Amino acid sequence: MSVLGGACFGLPTTLVSERERGVWRRFRLTPVPTWKLVAAAAVVRYLIVLTVGLLLLGIALGVGMPAPVHGLEVAIAFTLVSFAFIGLGLVMAMLADNVPAVQALGQCIFLPMLIIGGVAVPLRSLPLWAQHLSAFFPGRYAVQALQAGVNGSGLQGEGFNLLALFIIGMAGCVAAAKLFRWESGQRFTEMRSKGWAVAALAAWLAVGVWAEARGVAVFKPATALSSPDALRPPSP
Repeated sequence: MSVLGGACFGLPTTLVSERERGVWRRFRLTPVPTWKLVAAAAVVRYLIVLTVGLLLLGIALGVGMPAPVHGLEVAIAFTLVSFAFIGLGLVMAMLADNVPAVQALGQCIFLPMLIIGGVAVPLRSLPLWAQHLSAFFPGRYAVQALQAGVNGSGLQGEGFNLLALFIIGMAGCVAAAKLFRWESGQRFTEMRSKGWAVAALAAWLAVGVWAEARGVAVFKPATALSSPDALRPPSP
């Protein structure tokens, strides 16, 4: 939730605010290419969420939570989760023209991700239609990858989730670099490269379709409980 909140509110609000105050206009005078500025913003945000994550983990361990079973694999999963959500935050910053717009856009993504994306509500407790829909949200793959390292069997069987996070994060970072705006006077609707926003969304859709094709969108226990035959007693 900390990574998601930073991606939906902290990162894009900061970038849009800096653009409105003319900070990026000054950077435009330097010979630094756009992709390096985007990468620098992503690295800084990763260090921030990593610090928050370590603080939360330290507090949890201090009050008696068991240590993660696979510490190194939790770190790997956390890095990919951060990469995916930071890519999302960068795209949001490039889509919004001002701070109120980015805050509204953040709410439109944050709340569905909490409820349907599996971040706040266990995926197994969701109805079947919501489980299918969650396959198109990166929050689902983030929770599964992190949980496998914390109290599961590790990342050996989480290749699909890790790859999904990487694809979503890479698409977001590339789209953000292409959509980058130096000045607040530049409006998204007037940009020639606004089609790159579709590329970021296409990554979400592609991952969801792939999950459906692999048959991993719905949990088997939930499917079994939702079936009328599952409620009948066994035959003698």
